[in-house]
This record gives sequence, structure tokens and C-alpha cells, in this order.
Amino acid sequence: MLTHAWIIPLVPALSFVLILAFGKKLPRGGSEIGIASVAICFVLALGVGAGWIGRVNNPPPLVRNGDSAAAVVEGHTSGSEASSTEASGTEASGTEASSTEASSTEASGSESHASEGSSAEGGEEHEQVTPPVVRQITWFQNQGVTIKVGTMIDGLSALLVVVVTLISLLVHIFSTDYVAGDRRYTHYFAFLSLFTASMLFFVLANNTLQMIV
Repeated sequence: MLTHAWIIPLVPALSFVLILAFGKKLPRGGSEIGIASVAICFVLALGVGAGWIGRVNNPPPLVRNGDSAAAVVEGHTSGSEASSTEASGTEASGTEASSTEASSTEASGSESHASEGSSAEGGEEHEQVTPPVVRQITWFQNQGVTIKVGTMIDGLSALLVVVVTLISLLVHIFSTDYVAGDRRYTHYFAFLSLFTASMLFFVLANNTLQMIV
């Protein structure tokens, strides 16, 4: 479901069309289509949540940003420079005793600095971030600029998909009695399905332009 999350906003969008087309001919004025569609979305959203939890517990290969890699390289470089400085200090120490004491003091400081750098490096190696699942296609191109549309699933969007579908399902069920008898009952549930589809499209958006739409 992480790679097929686009189905979730598609279901209530289809519900919007079906309710407008056939809602007035149905026994409950189309509300049954809206409730069924959001219930399906809720089940699919639980699948997305379970899939994301499984992805976190069994993460893909470690992805490290450029800053972390650069920091590790700098740490190795500074360590080699410290060792060369220590070696040159050892060679010079054979001529003067005072120089020996100074170089040994600098060497101990370099060793402590190197040990701190290695421990920090070890911390970077254990730091791991689960990358989001992105699926996108080209929306349009204009003068070399490519705009894409698609879905992005991370921890936040997985949580919000579950929240939106659950609350929308409760609203649909509550509304069957709250707007009962209204002359635009069918239209209400049609646009409620469209609103749900828009919210899910917003939650799963993988770029700002898609989110604004």
C-alpha cells in the first residue's frame, strides 16, 4: 500500500461522481455509497500505517546526507594530520628534552581529540533515518521546468491518512441523521465525499503546488 497510496483519495473521488449520478435513485439517497467508500479508505489507510511501521522496523539500506559524510571525511583527515604531527614531534624529541615534553603533551591532546572524533563518527554511523516512499509522474513541463504529481508516504502522512479517514467515516455516519430530510441530502454526501478526497490528496501531496491545488 505504500506504493499504491494514490488509490485512497481516488476512492472518495469516484464516490462523488457515483452519488451525483445515481444517489437519488438509491434507498438512502447516496449516503450508503459515501459511507462504503470512506470505510474502504479507512481500511486502506490502516494498511498504509502497518506498512510504514514495518518499513521502520525493517529499514532499507542506510541513507546518510552529505553533511554527515563530509563530517566523517574531515574527522579522518584531522586524525591523519594529528598522527603525522605526532610522528614529527617524536623525531624532534631526540635532540631536546624540553621539546620532548611539549610534543608528548600535544600528542596526548591529539589522541584525546582523535578518540572524541571516532566516537562522534560512530554515533553518525548508528544514526539512521527511514526515507519516505515517493511515487510520482510528470504533471507538465514548461521551458525546461518539470512539475511532478504523486504521493509521498512518511511517518506523518501515514498517521494523518488514518486520522482523516477515521474522522471522515464518523462524520459520514453522523450526517445520515443530522441532515436527514434535507432536500439537498444527496448533494451533501456527494460534496462530503469530494471534500474527503481533497483532504487525502492534500495529506499525500509530495510537493507544494500539488498541496495548494
